Amino acid sequence: MKYLIINADDFGYSKLFNKKILELIEKDFVSSTSVMVESINDDQNEQVLKLIELTKNHNVSVGLHVDFKSTDFDEEIKRQYDVFVDLFGFKPVHIDIHKSTYLQDGYPRIIEFSKENKIPCKNLGVEPFTEFMTKDIIFDGTNLDFSEIEKWFTTLKDGEYYTAIFHPGIYDPDSKSSFNEIREVDAKNIVKLNKIFDKHDVKLISYSDFIKKEEALKSIFNKTREFVKESFNRNDAQMRHFDRTAYWIKELKPDVDIAYLIAAIGHDIERAFKDAKKDFVNTKLSFRDEEFLKQHSEKGAEILGKFLEKEGANNKLINRVKHMVSKHELGGDEDQNLLKDADSLSFVENNGPIFLSKIEKLGYDRIKEKFDWMYNRITSEKAKEIGKPFYDKMMSELEKLK
Repeated sequence: MKYLIINADDFGYSKLFNKKILELIEKDFVSSTSVMVESINDDQNEQVLKLIELTKNHNVSVGLHVDFKSTDFDEEIKRQYDVFVDLFGFKPVHIDIHKSTYLQDGYPRIIEFSKENKIPCKNLGVEPFTEFMTKDIIFDGTNLDFSEIEKWFTTLKDGEYYTAIFHPGIYDPDSKSSFNEIREVDAKNIVKLNKIFDKHDVKLISYSDFIKKEEALKSIFNKTREFVKESFNRNDAQMRHFDRTAYWIKELKPDVDIAYLIAAIGHDIERAFKDAKKDFVNTKLSFRDEEFLKQHSEKGAEILGKFLEKEGANNKLINRVKHMVSKHELGGDEDQNLLKDADSLSFVENNGPIFLSKIEKLGYDRIKEKFDWMYNRITSEKAKEIGKPFYDKMMSELEKLK
């Protein structure tokens, strides 16, 4: 199943545009609309009240379509947000921008506002990426031939969430909108699109559904972290390594989703289910013995997978997490290498003192082997550059104990 939000932009721009948007919502063809609060006047009061009423009986989210009137972006966002709340009596479910004029300068401020207020915003391909965006950049179906829209439909992937925007309406001779001529085409394309949902196994959802999904995933992440913490007897040093692995994975790839973070927080879970002291101190295996590392990674993936299954995670999430953890030591594809690199960055940043405190048991050569291995296995140049100062500091401390 694929999940799609269809957003009708520009509610409030024109009574005729509003009329069509309300009609599409009533027929459950549109699951979201963005409101231009600056354009709403007294003549639209009845339509505003109708939209409020529709939110009670239809799965539709109503958001703020920020129309910047000045370059004081933060003040404009807050002012229009407050106008929205006064107008509708509830907070906007999502937030986005009206025109691309201020996309590069203004939209990052909208993104920050959305993060601070935990409101979803459209993914317009502008950094920073946030968990409150759908993973893929929005699909703009405005003024497209329907064959192009259906072609895009064939690219959607199971389990993923998407947003498509349109500018539906009825032609308004009094409107200066650049999309005025094509709004009726957009409205017809929305109807056509709904008719092929079953064919392509797509479900229409709202931003409210998207929020619920994100909250459920956060809950699974928090439960995973608590499971890991309990498994390691609430060891602060261990948890710092795992938390910083999650931190570094986001630094290396800002648009990571919850699967990466769960893999990061739980990648070493296998160590909590065996005699760690024996493994750490007495084993004769090299720290870089491939068979040892392979078994550690694969067993950890199995343990984490069983935990996620017990917590009700979906199979796609479970399989992605297991896939990354199963080769986090030796690497493999892009995702597995990403976890490996984040693990290494956290290690060189935090774990040196743990090994240095055991130099009498482990010896200089074994510790040097471990330090070298953890840094040299890093794949990406970005991660190597970040990790070099940590590695150098760690090695300098080791040399003092030689």
